[in-house]
Amino acid sequence: MKLYRSNTLFEFGKHEGKTVWQVLDLQINYIDWCIINIDSFYLTVYMIDAIKNRNPDFKLSAEGKQKLKEKDARWKMEQESNPDDLDDDIIEFWH
Repeated sequence: MKLYRSNTLFEFGKHEGKTVWQVLDLQINYIDWCIINIDSFYLTVYMIDAIKNRNPDFKLSAEGKQKLKEKDARWKMEQESNPDDLDDDIIEFWH
C-alpha cells in the first residue's frame, strides 16, 4: 500500500504525474474513487481532514469511508511488521 500526501504524485490513471492537491482541484470525486477502487491507494484520516480544510466541498462516500477504515487497519498491521517504516502522520482516528 502507498501512503499519499498532498504532494505525492499519482503514478496511474488520467491524473498521472499530478499531485493529490492538483487532482483535488481538477476532479474532487477522483480521490474518493481511488480510495474505493485502487487497493494500494491510502490516505490517513489526517490527510482526509487536510483535504476537507482545503476544499470543504469534498465528501467521502459511505463506501469510501468503509474502504478507508479497512485500509487504515491494514496499514497499521503493515507498519507493525515494519517498524522502520512508521509514519508520523498516522494518528488514531478510528475509535
